[in-house]
Parts: sequence; C-alpha cells; structure tokens
Amino acid sequence: MPRLLIASLCYTLLLLAIPALAQQPDQITEVKARLEKERRGLQETGIRPLPERADRMLDLGLWQEAESLLKSTAASPAANLSKARLAMLLHKYHAAEALVAEVLKKEPANRAALLLQGKLQIQAWELKQALVTAQKLLRTNAKDEEAALLVGRIFMLQKKYNEALAQALK
Repeated sequence: MPRLLIASLCYTLLLLAIPALAQQPDQITEVKARLEKERRGLQETGIRPLPERADRMLDLGLWQEAESLLKSTAASPAANLSKARLAMLLHKYHAAEALVAEVLKKEPANRAALLLQGKLQIQAWELKQALVTAQKLLRTNAKDEEAALLVGRIFMLQKKYNEALAQALK
C-alpha cells in the first residue's frame, strides 16, 4: 500500500510540474519583440559579415532584404552559398545548382556546399547521388548531424524505414 501511495504522489507532482516547465502561450508578444529586435539588428551594417547576415535574414524570412544585400556582395564562396539558399527558397533550382557547383569547383570539401548539393539532389529526386554526397560528409565527420539527417530523409524517401530508424538511433 505505501508503494501505491508514493507512486501516486510522484505522478501527481510530475503532472503538476509539466505545465510549469512548458512555454506559455502568453509569451507571444515577447517572442515577437525578440524577433523584431533581431531583424532590426541584421539590417545594421558592420555587425556580421554580409553572407552571414544574409543567411540569418533568410532564416528569419527577410528574403527580399537578403536578396538586395546579396546583389551588392562580391562573389565569394560564402556569398554564392547564400545566393544558392535564396535561389532554392525561390524555387530556382538550376541557378542554385550552378552556384553550388561553382563553390565546389573552388572548394571540393566545403561542408555547406555539399549539404546544399545533397538537398538539391533530393529536390531533383536524385536520391542515390544525394546519398553519396551525404555519406561523403559523414566520412569526413561521422557526428555531422545535418549530414545524418540528410541520410535519414533519403532513406525515408526510398521507403527504407528500417535503415532510416537505424540512422536516427546512431
């Protein structure tokens, strides 16, 4: 009997603690304020390198601002990768592929370029080539989470669910 009482008290405390740990829906205004503050900070010059700022703008949904910033940026591998990300978001996959290929021609082991190339290959439904690209990244760094996620997505698209699960458990 005491075990049952202790177990029920533990479950009750656990159930009372979970809502306290969860993010409350009343924090929406705080989140929006932080988002706007970060967006304004990105539009200030000199804080970060231009390609890094453009990437963060793309993450925050400032596509037009990122596009105008990238137009004024000199061609570099980082800038080309940012332009490729923007092209992918705008569904201009051929342009993105050309930009990634240009970066890989100069830097064949560029991790970000290889990840983008894998994502482009998935978009083109070239799953075998995408798997080769992702495994190339994993050979370089076996703990690369984004490459492992790419492999898992490829396995899911190939309907190899057991392999995808095994990849997720690594």
